[in-house]
Amino acid sequence: MVESAEERDRRRLQSLETHYRPCACRSTTPFFSKREYARSSSHKVYPSRGPYRTEFQSDRDKVLYSRSFRRLRLKTQIYPEHTADHLRTRLDHTLEVAQIARHLARQLRLNEDLADAISLAHDVGHTPFGHSGERALHTFLGHWNETHNLGLDGFKHNWQGLRVVDKLEKSYPEHDGLNLTRAVRIGILNHTSLKYSERAGLPDWPENHCSCDMWDKLCFDPSDRRYSLFEVQTCHLADEIAQVIHDLEDAIISEAFGLEEIVRNRNEYPLLASCLDNIQSSVKQMLVEQSDNPLQHLESWTDWSRFPFADQDQSSKLVLRLRSEMIYVITIAVLDFSQGALDEWEQRHLVSSQEETQIEEFNNLVNGGVPFDDCVTFGSSETGRNFEELKTKLTDRVIRSERVNRMDGKADYVLRHILQVYLTSPKQVHQSVLDQYVKQAHPENADIRGWKRKELAQLQKDKDFVRAVVDYVSGMTDRFALQEYDQLYSAYPRIPS
Repeated sequence: MVESAEERDRRRLQSLETHYRPCACRSTTPFFSKREYARSSSHKVYPSRGPYRTEFQSDRDKVLYSRSFRRLRLKTQIYPEHTADHLRTRLDHTLEVAQIARHLARQLRLNEDLADAISLAHDVGHTPFGHSGERALHTFLGHWNETHNLGLDGFKHNWQGLRVVDKLEKSYPEHDGLNLTRAVRIGILNHTSLKYSERAGLPDWPENHCSCDMWDKLCFDPSDRRYSLFEVQTCHLADEIAQVIHDLEDAIISEAFGLEEIVRNRNEYPLLASCLDNIQSSVKQMLVEQSDNPLQHLESWTDWSRFPFADQDQSSKLVLRLRSEMIYVITIAVLDFSQGALDEWEQRHLVSSQEETQIEEFNNLVNGGVPFDDCVTFGSSETGRNFEELKTKLTDRVIRSERVNRMDGKADYVLRHILQVYLTSPKQVHQSVLDQYVKQAHPENADIRGWKRKELAQLQKDKDFVRAVVDYVSGMTDRFALQEYDQLYSAYPRIPS
């Protein structure tokens, strides 16, 4: 019997999936690879382009080529991107998260393509100026909502990320959004908490205060443990790991931390002490192996009291070596616990040895409400405790520093004043904002710049207009936001309009 082209393509795709994903329990099922628009929108769903890419590979590429992803290179991670060439931007952070998530996913036999897609997309909803910009938009919306009683939700970058990929990106002629699979959309939303913590000191709003008006597009309950996919857990942890490691390196580069101070006081940082000990052991072993041709320039690495911290080249090498060792030590601790936890989960829930039957069992489990356990974690390991301790100390020393708080204050001031102008003087906003509003609200007269003053004044009380303005401001890069503020408020703008 001659095999049809459709059957051959399907078999090739199955072979591709089987090669990379030998374990069926970990999100490689039709239940999570479906696209959402069949239920959430009336437009046509684009068909698969053949057997050469999985649905999750397609999602990854859609994100990679999106404008919101490209803008991450000019958005703050901790320090503004223009302050030094080697400090991380939001894009650098995203790429490092993806690298760690892919490594963990491959070792844990999870869906590497899915972890990659979620990681690349996880921060596309982020604002200019990092988390300070995020808090500024949330606080502004709270005050504006309270003043005008608009029934608006607040702002949080994971909710906004879902808004970006579902509504704001323009990749298709007949509909908005990127048309991503359910799993990637779940990952964007659940890679971090759905609400602000009490420590943020922000307005206390109702249960859904951070949904960014996205409830109608969800098609799933974000608090349902059935949607805590192992790949989502992996990306959440990779986000935390990447952040701690590069925050430390950026703190050293920016001189918030001195490298010599860290090494001299390493016992205050058990995780760093462990990594530094490993580096010393490695160097000593190398010196023994090279006894016939001693590497004299490395001898100072065996005794930190003799290390030439004033030598910029040597110090830079130590920072890079420390970063590499931290990634190794941390990921090994995660893998040591998570491999056993995942295997135990699979044995408990999936008894069939045939992959096709396991896929069916898996779908039945999820449809039946069986939750995903927290399997991708540090467990109760000492490394996990040391990691959390280092994270807390970095927050106290760097995130709460005078320098960062001054930048946070500037971000809040700039964004708040841009929003104030846009909402009280709508004729000054970019045409794309007006177009977005017209598309959403369908006013009788679409020529908003021709409206009279009384009509324009009503826009600041219009929920759709306020949300369109916030969407636009949240998508700005640091550089563009500063330029826009200069254009709106300076008598002599540095860059002509």
